[in-house]
Amino acid sequence: MCDCYNHQCADKNCKTDIDMHLSDFDTERNEIKVYCSSHIPIERNNGVLWKVPHGKSNFKIFVECLTNNAKKKWKGNSYNGTCSEIEVFGVKRKNNTPVV
Repeated sequence: MCDCYNHQCADKNCKTDIDMHLSDFDTERNEIKVYCSSHIPIERNNGVLWKVPHGKSNFKIFVECLTNNAKKKWKGNSYNGTCSEIEVFGVKRKNNTPVV
C-alpha cells in the first residue's frame, strides 16, 4: 500500500495542494518538503525535480529530501500520477521515462 495525500507547497505564502505518493509507507510525510512550480528553489542538490502532465501545460514539482531515508526512497516519493524526473539531486536526467 501507498500513502497518497495532498501536500501543501512548502512556501509559507503558498496554498497550492500537490497530490503526492509515498510508496509502501517507507517515507514519513515529515521527511520531505514539496514545492509547486512557482516556488521551486534554485538550489536543488537535496531532492528531485519532477515533470507532471497538468492539463495542457507541464507542471513541475520539487521534492526536497530531509532525511537519508527519503533520499534512498526518492523514486517512490513523487507526484501521485504519471510523472518523470527531470533532475535528481542536482543532476539533470537525459532520458527521463515516466514513473507511474
